[in-house]
Amino acid sequence: METQNLNKKLDKICKKGKAVGVNLALFDSKGIIYNYNYGFANKEQGIKSNNDSLYMIGSNTKVLTALAILKLMEEGKLSLEDDVKKHIPEFEVQSYFEYDKISIKNLLMHRSGLVSDLFHLILGKTRDYHEVIPELRETYLTAEPGKMFSYSNVGYTVLGIVIERVSGLSYTEYIQKEIAKPLGIQLHFLLNEEDRHKFASSVSLCYDRKGKAVEDNLSTLLPAGSNTYMSLSDFIKFGQMFLKKDGVLLKKETLELMETLDLEDPIDQEVYNVGFGLIHKQYDMGEQVRRVLGHGGNTTCHHSMFNYIPELDVGIVVMTNSQSAIGFYATEGMTVLVEYLKEKGIVLEESKEEYEHIKCDNADMAGKYATGLGMMEIKQNNKNELVTKVSKIPIRLCLCKDGYYQCTPVKAIHKIPIFKHAIQGMRLRTAVYLGEDIMLFEQAGKYHKTKGVIGCKYERTDIPDSFRAACGNYTIADEMFKDIKSKCQLKVEGEVLMLEITALNAKLNSCLKVLGEDLAISQGFGRMAREMVKLQKREDGYYLTFSGIVFRRME
Repeated sequence: METQNLNKKLDKICKKGKAVGVNLALFDSKGIIYNYNYGFANKEQGIKSNNDSLYMIGSNTKVLTALAILKLMEEGKLSLEDDVKKHIPEFEVQSYFEYDKISIKNLLMHRSGLVSDLFHLILGKTRDYHEVIPELRETYLTAEPGKMFSYSNVGYTVLGIVIERVSGLSYTEYIQKEIAKPLGIQLHFLLNEEDRHKFASSVSLCYDRKGKAVEDNLSTLLPAGSNTYMSLSDFIKFGQMFLKKDGVLLKKETLELMETLDLEDPIDQEVYNVGFGLIHKQYDMGEQVRRVLGHGGNTTCHHSMFNYIPELDVGIVVMTNSQSAIGFYATEGMTVLVEYLKEKGIVLEESKEEYEHIKCDNADMAGKYATGLGMMEIKQNNKNELVTKVSKIPIRLCLCKDGYYQCTPVKAIHKIPIFKHAIQGMRLRTAVYLGEDIMLFEQAGKYHKTKGVIGCKYERTDIPDSFRAACGNYTIADEMFKDIKSKCQLKVEGEVLMLEITALNAKLNSCLKVLGEDLAISQGFGRMAREMVKLQKREDGYYLTFSGIVFRRME
């Protein structure tokens, strides 16, 4: 590959995004094709970022967990159809509906119905991931196991405990012995400052948006992706295992099973999904490229990307230690991958910005939808056009031949190229999936598309006086989490009860369905949807509990 211009491109992206440290490698089954290092692993000590620097890999740890489960399956020690209770007899979760079981397979595919997160565990420095089992007894299933895809850190933590019960080893012991050692790689589970100090010459610090060294908040749910460190050199070896399939760790047919998506509904085959530990359809690059598989990992400050194309024998890894890089680290990876594919003569279609639009009766698309971005109300204007707002930006929806509606800008300011390109790169359509009316979205990059489920039809709910009286701004009540910057607001807009939370690189804007005077659930479809919101009035004011965190109203 021609590296000089590519290095300049990546340098420009890193500088503009104020990254402190970035490591990147493009590789095939034989070795490294392209390597890029930028900045510092430890800026204060002047330690440059290189292939041996130890970076947190976040949820890429889930791939380790999935490999461990499949290894135990291969050895006949468990079945993917096993009920979790077979291996963790005390495992219990409450439910408003009857169900048969929660299987190992359900957990691997993020279709268990378990809640997405328990943040009081994730953020609690003194907590232990084994506490997830008693904590789950106080939670409710969000969907029937095997149905709704809902990414769950809690589910993979349970898998980690299954690994311990079946193997007789701790999670870290098993991963080191049965995964890292056969591959000849070093994995480091550094749980605290004392652990990290042992690797001071190579371990990366965590940097916030201002480039200041801080402690990463996410620390407890180890099997799901907390405190796992790996070097780029070892990540490359790890990625090559998926390309070689040489039987060093798992049989070829087991790794091929891991690459399948065992789902029958046609919608599942076109949208972002997780199979047996690997993400599918995050980057749809067309028929010539075929499957792009892998995972990603995000802590508060560390972000990593791991993807590979089995049919083309190529993979990419990107690792960064900067909170500010969350918006561009994947762009860097895709930039390198695209340059390589072009050099190989792979024809990549540029995503369309202008689709041919057709006229139709718009009535079927109109309605209210509960999404992770809040209420999306689609209605007809006086010109019989479909209009809505996405993240408060007014847009017009124009029907395309394939049934998707392209988003087009309405206001003059949003017709400036940079805004117009982002808006017109998104398309929406409705569909019936698992008996529900859902909203699908398609987001286009220059050479790839990502499709997913953004929400479902909003269900109108009566709002009792108890919730109306509790509306206002909230702050995290637990003193242990007082340093975490967050915003929380309970409000009623147009007779829709809304909960807005901003914290840790994430923003949730949920429409609520009230179940009682002090209980509601978040509406929507997927991660963080259909989870409990509990209201409590105490002598000193109102409290809300959501995803394990207690918020107190600011009086």
